[in-house]
Amino acid sequence: MGLDSRITALISLMKACRLTNAVFLPEERREARSRIQAIANGELVGKAVSETIASAQMAMMAAVNAAIVASAASSSSSSNQ
Repeated sequence: MGLDSRITALISLMKACRLTNAVFLPEERREARSRIQAIANGELVGKAVSETIASAQMAMMAAVNAAIVASAASSSSSSNQ
C-alpha cells in the first residue's frame, strides 16, 4: 500500500527538521531513520518537501549574512565620519 501524499510530506518535513529523536524512542530511532530516509528519497512529494526546506534554510542564511555585512558596512562607515 502506497503512502498518502500528506503523510509523505509530514514524514519528509520531520526528517528535514531533524525531529526523529523527539518523536521516537531511542530503541526505535535506527529503524525509523532508515524508513524515513527511504520514504523521503523515494517519493516525489518527499523530495519536494526536502528541497523546499533546504532552499528555505539557504535563503535564511543568505539573509542573515546580508544583514551582517550591511551592519558591518554601516558601522565602518559611521566610525569613519
